[in-house]
Amino acid sequence: MKEDRNLKKQIIVAVSVAAGILTALVLTAVLAFETLSRAQKNEAERYLDEVTEQYRNTMIKQIEGNLQTLEALATIIGNNIMDMDKVMDILETENYQNDFIRMGFVKPDGRGDLVDMQGVRVENVYLGEEAFIREALAGSSSVSDTLPDNFGEGYVNCYAVPVYKNGELIGALTAANSSETFAEIINQPIFSGNAYLHIINEQGDFIIRSAHQILEEGDIRSIFESAILGISDKEEILPKLQEGAKFFSQFTYNKIKYWMFFTPIGKNGWYILCMVPRSALNANFVKMTRMIICIFAVIILLLVLLFSYIYIIIRGSRNAMQRMAYYDQLTGLYNKARFMELASAKLEKDSNYALVLLDIANFKFVNELFGYQKGDYLLRHVANTCNQMLQEEEFCCRDNSDRFALLLHYSGKEVLTDRLKQLVDTIASCQLDDVQEYHILCNCGVKIIESFSNKINVDVFWDRANLALKNAKGYHDSTTVFYGDGLHDKEVKRNEIEQCMHAALDNREFKMYLQPKVLLNTSAVCGAEALVRWIRPDGSLIYPDEFIPVFEQNGFITDLDMYMLEEACVFLNRLEKNGYADICISVNQSRILFYKADYLNEIQRIIHKYHCDPSRIILEVTEGITMDNLDEMKVLVRELHKMGFAVSMDDFGSGYSSLNILKELDIDELKLDRVFLSDTAEKEKRDIIMKNIITLARELQITTVTEGVEDAAQAEFIHSIHCDIGQGYYFAKPMPEDAFELFIAGKTEE
Repeated sequence: MKEDRNLKKQIIVAVSVAAGILTALVLTAVLAFETLSRAQKNEAERYLDEVTEQYRNTMIKQIEGNLQTLEALATIIGNNIMDMDKVMDILETENYQNDFIRMGFVKPDGRGDLVDMQGVRVENVYLGEEAFIREALAGSSSVSDTLPDNFGEGYVNCYAVPVYKNGELIGALTAANSSETFAEIINQPIFSGNAYLHIINEQGDFIIRSAHQILEEGDIRSIFESAILGISDKEEILPKLQEGAKFFSQFTYNKIKYWMFFTPIGKNGWYILCMVPRSALNANFVKMTRMIICIFAVIILLLVLLFSYIYIIIRGSRNAMQRMAYYDQLTGLYNKARFMELASAKLEKDSNYALVLLDIANFKFVNELFGYQKGDYLLRHVANTCNQMLQEEEFCCRDNSDRFALLLHYSGKEVLTDRLKQLVDTIASCQLDDVQEYHILCNCGVKIIESFSNKINVDVFWDRANLALKNAKGYHDSTTVFYGDGLHDKEVKRNEIEQCMHAALDNREFKMYLQPKVLLNTSAVCGAEALVRWIRPDGSLIYPDEFIPVFEQNGFITDLDMYMLEEACVFLNRLEKNGYADICISVNQSRILFYKADYLNEIQRIIHKYHCDPSRIILEVTEGITMDNLDEMKVLVRELHKMGFAVSMDDFGSGYSSLNILKELDIDELKLDRVFLSDTAEKEKRDIIMKNIITLARELQITTVTEGVEDAAQAEFIHSIHCDIGQGYYFAKPMPEDAFELFIAGKTEE
């Protein structure tokens, strides 16, 4: 019965979801229809804009052509001395060569003579009251609205241009065109004769009415006098007309919907008005609408089938779906999502818990050495071990790969530490191979949640346990680290460094310090190693061991290395100018730089920028870089030598050094790590090793440098085994640029 009730509940939920989806589909359909409508409107607006623009260009061409004809005649008349009869003879002749029906000349007093195409003249007629004449006499070319022909039949559009003689206005040249000229332009059929064009002015008054029109016949002077546009339309359209704007509108007339498009001609406030039924443009829209209806019908049908299928799945596969949603498929433990959900609910009631993150050290090596089947076997062993050690109200999960999480009761650090030790010891007892023994190591990061008074946020606890886990890695035994103020302060310090590092570089807060390198035979300074110091604007110092590891992890070290190379170039130029052209500076190059494709180009750019001799710069690479990338380093060292740089291997002897490096790499300098001098436990063996390394280097013509020389005995020892150069506090500490220059001059700062 309980299962039936659950099933009914799930069916109700499914039906509700289906209803919600169908509602969403309907809303989507409405939205799609509105979107298509807007798209149709935008397309119609664009199309009508293109059409009306073509007619506008034709009209502008007609008007400007007529004005240019008159302006050319005005120039001829103004440049020649002639009486009125001569002027009229010229106009009569010109009338046969253009589209004007009448031409004339008007004197500044507004009186003038006219002549038509038949040679009939009208003399001394007063035209000064005409607006287009007044504009011309005021010095501007003009064209009139459509006017009744006072000297003939029909309607005309008149033109007038000023006539100048020696810079003085002597009259106006005028001509008249039949309004049919413009009518012929707009009467051409468009959209299969369904569109209607009119020319109106900025008040909505007709200049030219199309012969193809939906506006009713009769003496209608304005589009607003027609029955098709109401008061609201006028209130919307008229301000736009008066602004001279190009715009789009619509109306319905006799149950037919129309688009309207207004395009300003650019003369006298005239507009081309295009009216076209929507049906003439929306054939594609109708097809799209039908297509959308079909698509949504298919979607609804598919949804019905889908929910039918879901109903079947709900009846038969509820448990399988739950396991897929909440459990790890390999180990059977909770997955992280379920773990976080349960942990959040648990910690809301009781905060006396500890969140433990556990992972297997070098698990990738396990897969490579024993195969993925053994790796999966180990993961299942860890899962079973975690499950078996859980107490009531505790649980665990597999996060990903080899990481597991446990929420354990916390009754004290010592008790929890003992439990975790027992856990990792049990995990370590797993035998992966009958022949080959492999010791399994685990690391644990712990965040104690005891008496946590703030709002529960399991994600924060997880991040802090993960930070502790990161600090547990890297040891040669299983390790457990508890999150504490030290780790928090370390993370805060890292964030502070990353937030201000770019600004610090821009503000030149990184200063180059120089530790002298001394020739042991002569005690002369032959060069220095460039070291970086970060001095904040308030004078405080951030130590290299604080920021260098951060920069190496986030990649900013490459920017800093290039910055230090530039600083070295600038200082070398300064030394050369002051007479110290034999000093070389060693500049460290980080591991990340050698993965940059443009590394060689970048250092070449810096050398050229500062016109620095590359032979005075020694690029230091660490032993670890060369061991990891021996083939790439061979090519790189060869290219650096071609560019003129010397290459030094730094920290030789600090790691798992291979003498093969000396054979493979054509390095110029070998720097023995300070560990040789600091390790006095096996002094006799150390001396033999150092002596033979230096002897080998000398035979290979490699300069040797010993770092960390702190007293006279060490200096005497490395001199006795024929080391070339010494570097360390015995000779000098790292110092600013000015102090170094005084040092090589044999002076000290006062």
